[in-house]
Amino acid sequence: MRFVLVMCLTTFVSGCGGGDDGPDRFRVSGVVTFNGQPVPAGNIYFETTAGPAGGAQIVNGAYDTSDGKGVVGGPHNVVIEGYDGNGENPGEMGKPLFKPFRVTETFDKSDSTKDFEVPASAADGLVISNDPA
Repeated sequence: MRFVLVMCLTTFVSGCGGGDDGPDRFRVSGVVTFNGQPVPAGNIYFETTAGPAGGAQIVNGAYDTSDGKGVVGGPHNVVIEGYDGNGENPGEMGKPLFKPFRVTETFDKSDSTKDFEVPASAADGLVISNDPA
């Protein structure tokens, strides 16, 4: 029983493996536009093979990884999802404005600002149906 108690306390004190382990992450913020207008709602993801993925929500065109989900530096595949912001229920982002847009970007190992313009071609072939079937 004492062993179990010691193991539980050790796990609690070490933060269950979630603390400061892993590479340093750096804050990225900026604006995402589509057709010259801020994207009303969406997500931006930063994917890399050099460490953990990062990301943030897009709100009225702006994003900010200040919650600790920033980049680790180096090349990243950036994936942007954009929506019209007219969701029927809380938490819904509405109808997609374009297909997920992908671009490669290299980030320094420091906080940075990066704006993204999603090209009109990202909406090519996008079919939005109001049909529940």
